[in-house]
Order: sequence, then C-alpha cells, then structure tokens
Amino acid sequence: MPVPSLSSRSSATAKLYLCFDGRVTASFSGGGPYTSPAYGDAGDSDKVTAIWRMVANWYRIFNLDVTTVDPAAGDDNDNISTTVAIGGTSAGVGAGGAYGTSLNGSFYNISKNAAFVYSDSIEANFSDALELIAVAIAHEAGHGFGLQHHTSVSGSIMEGVNAATLFGYGTWGWRNAGGQDDFAVIGGANNAFYYADPDGTLFHPDAS
Repeated sequence: MPVPSLSSRSSATAKLYLCFDGRVTASFSGGGPYTSPAYGDAGDSDKVTAIWRMVANWYRIFNLDVTTVDPAAGDDNDNISTTVAIGGTSAGVGAGGAYGTSLNGSFYNISKNAAFVYSDSIEANFSDALELIAVAIAHEAGHGFGLQHHTSVSGSIMEGVNAATLFGYGTWGWRNAGGQDDFAVIGGANNAFYYADPDGTLFHPDAS
C-alpha cells in the first residue's frame, strides 16, 4: 500500500515533509550520498497516520504544513521545506546518531535541509515505538528549525528520545526553560513561518 497523503496545514508555504517510503540524500554534513530505506511499516496507513498525527499536533501552533506529500522542493530550498527520512538504522544510513540526526538551523542556513530518524533502531529498543518515532521526528526537525537540546527539562521534545520512556504521551511538548524558549525559536524570524494559532489550543481542521 502507498503511504497515505496527509497534510496538517496544506495552505502553509513552509513544509515539514515526513518521508516514510525511502529516499537518497545526495550529501549531508560533508558525506553522502546516503540511502534511507523505507519505514518498515510504510504500508500500514494506521501506523503512518498515528506518527504523522502526533508530529502535526506538536507543530500545530505554527504556520507549517506537516505532510507526507513530497513538496518536490529539494533539500536546498531554505525557509520553504525540510525533509525527515524515517527508516533503517544509523549504521545503514551512515549519517551518525543513535536514533536520529540533523543539522542545527538547516531550515534557514546553508546546511542541507534534511534529517534522519532511525525507526528500526527505535523499534529494537523501545516498546512504545510509534510515540518515540514521532518524538524523534519532532526532535530532529526542531534542530533544523534552530533548537538546541534541553537538559533535564521534563517532557521536553528537545530532551532527546533516550529519556522518552520516563514520560507518557501527552506530556511531551515544547518548553520555555533552561535558557531556551522553543516557541520563540521555532516561530521566530529565522524560520519565517511564525505562529498560526496564538493560544496553542487549536488543532487545524486538516489534521483533525
């Protein structure tokens, strides 16, 4: 079965593309090309939709389309699109990181607008894999939007997935703590898509 076509805010110019069906990243951080295999359950529309929905929910207050539809904008279209390739392991992709990797600020700087989430590695180490794949996607994309890691900030998406089993879904989110305001960084001038729902409580109809 093909990956379902899902968009959280289809009218938004900025796109966060969740690639579940495999891709080749020509270059990344001085290396490449890197071939990302398809997510192992890419044909399971329920699992793909569940992961997409969690990621879309976390990014819902920003004027950003979280989508499984390839925007065909390439990896160098700054302030327009960024891709997270979901599948395989770090050994297979060779881009480093235990559960995912990305480059800080890549959405708006000269780095490749790409990130990797190693879903096979997550599934091999955690029982709540769907939730943690979603956290890893949001986390790596967060780096691309300029976020650094939080340290010991309970429930922070930027804390890292190593601590993920300490928190249940519903506690994960962006934080203003430890010297970093996640909301201000993601919705700031560098990324140029800003807030869409100021109170942060609305879930856009496209993703309902």
